[in-house]
Parts: sequence; structure tokens; C-alpha cells
Amino acid sequence: MVTTSPSSRSSAIRAPGFTLVELLVVIAIIGVLIALLLPAVQSAREAARRMQCTNNLKQMGLAHLNYESARRHFPDGMSLDMKEGCPSEGCRGWTHIHLTLPYYEEGVLEQSFDFDYEGGWLYFFRSLTDAEADAITNSRISALLCPSLTKWQENYGYGYRRDYYGSFGGRGHSEAGGSSRFGSIDPATTTLLGPNGPVADDGILYVNSSTKFSEITDGSSKTFLAGESYHGNVSSAPGYGTCTGGQPSWYQGGSGKPDPSNTSYGRSLRGTINPINYQIECLSRATDNEVPFGSEHTGGCNMLFADGHVEFLVEGIDFDLYQGMSTRATGETIAAD
Repeated sequence: MVTTSPSSRSSAIRAPGFTLVELLVVIAIIGVLIALLLPAVQSAREAARRMQCTNNLKQMGLAHLNYESARRHFPDGMSLDMKEGCPSEGCRGWTHIHLTLPYYEEGVLEQSFDFDYEGGWLYFFRSLTDAEADAITNSRISALLCPSLTKWQENYGYGYRRDYYGSFGGRGHSEAGGSSRFGSIDPATTTLLGPNGPVADDGILYVNSSTKFSEITDGSSKTFLAGESYHGNVSSAPGYGTCTGGQPSWYQGGSGKPDPSNTSYGRSLRGTINPINYQIECLSRATDNEVPFGSEHTGGCNMLFADGHVEFLVEGIDFDLYQGMSTRATGETIAAD
């Protein structure tokens, strides 16, 4: 009689585990679950980023309102002495970002600037040593950075970027004729001109604005103070022909010069000449005035109003309504939602 040992019998029993088919089924189920859950996770993360962006703009609003409370007017969108002669390459005006630094708890950084320096921020920077300039350009102001913006690196060679811009109003230069992206200054009125007419000054933050609350007759809760923009300036917008570069850095001012052939304008400001997220082209006619408000949030962008509240506006908002909210005293009737 043939007998088998206990060890032989146990070896004949199949070890517990998955067959290949079972393993493939489990993997497929896990893949389906990931596919179902990942969009929800991504959506939750974007919602958190958008909320942080909203809070950043609220902090900007608080900084500007504190400035207004201390001085009885809002900061200039861009501060520029247009009556004085400028150095050869042109003046670069100080901006509302420079002027409100103390209200971002950046008082030490604000003291790094000499606001009386002839020629503005550009010529002031040229007077600094490399170490002094690096101390400013390497300063990161988190409140000026939208966490959803991924098109630009944190530092692309010109210092940390900013993603929030003051609103200068609803008008821009004429569409008829002209090929220059520069404007000029009318010496008789010291009005900053676009290529074919005055640039917008019907908002709150524009050249030498110093807007008072009493001048916002359309209502502070219905008038833009600032908003987000991810396009950079015209010469540095991503994917627009040969344009390369990135967002202007937070420390860069606007620019202007009393010379009809060489005045740029909108480095720290945006207007509503174009709709939200409008894809401008990289053309010589395009000016900084045309760069739209916009964001990488899905379907619209956050806008800060003069009373300090923030709203998310969708891309398809009525254009007349959108432009009306960028002007401070044109009498439009804007119904509450």
C-alpha cells in the first residue's frame, strides 16, 4: 500500500492568493475608483486655491482701504510727475503696490524705496548695488500671488511676479488706425494718451489718480478696484506669436515719458477694453491697455470692489455691465444679484 506523508498532502493544497484574472479585475476596479475620485479631489483643491485667491484680493482691498483711511484718498494707480523732464529712457512711475506695502506688513520693504528719486522706480533700481537690488527682487509677497496660476514660474529672472492689478476704467485707445503700442503725454493738459487718444481714467486707479470715495458716485460696492490677470503684459504673454516672458514682477512700476513716440502705460493696471480672459494677439498695435483681467480659475476671475468685497465674475458676463462696473462715475444702474 502506498502512503503519503502529511507534508506531501499539504503541498498538494493550492496556496491562498489571486489568480491572474482576479488580479486584473481588482486592478480594473481600483482604476475606475481613481478615475471617479480624482476629479472630485482636483475640484476640491481648486476650490481651496480659488478661496485663497479671494482672500488675497480681500487683503489687497484692506491695504488700499487702510491707505484711503489714512490719507482720505486711494493711492495713485501710477504716480508720475508728467510736468518734469525725465531721463533719456523715460520715467517709470511708482504704483499702488509700492504705496500700499506697509499695509501688507511690508513696511521694511517699503522703506527700501526712495519715492523721491528722479525718474521713478527704474532709475532708482539702477542706482542700487546688485546686493541691494537682489534684496528687493527676491522678496516674495504671497498676498500678490494666485495659487492657481501655473503658466509662470515663481521667479523667471526678474523677481517674484504679481497676479493682481488695479482697475483704471472702461475705456482704451481708439481702434481706428495707429500701429504703436506706446502713447504720449499731452504737454498742455499733462494727460497720458494712448496711441489714438487718452487712456482710461474713469476707474479708481489710474495715472496720478488719488481718487476719493466721494468721487465714486456709482457706488463703491459696484465699482472695481482691482482684479486678477494672468496674461502678463503684451510683450510677454504666453503662446501669443513670438511673445515670450512672464508676469511683470511686483516691484515693476508703470511707465510713462513726455515723448510722443515712447510711452508705455499698464504694467500695474488693467482695464475692461476687452472681456475677461480675452485672448489678445501679439501685434505691434496691441498696448498694455488691452491686456484683460482673467485667471486660470475655470470660467472667469475674481474681482475686487472698492468697498473691499470680492466677486467671481464669469467670462460670459454682459460686456456693457462689465465695463460699467469698471467706471466710478458714469451713472450706470447695476442691479444687485
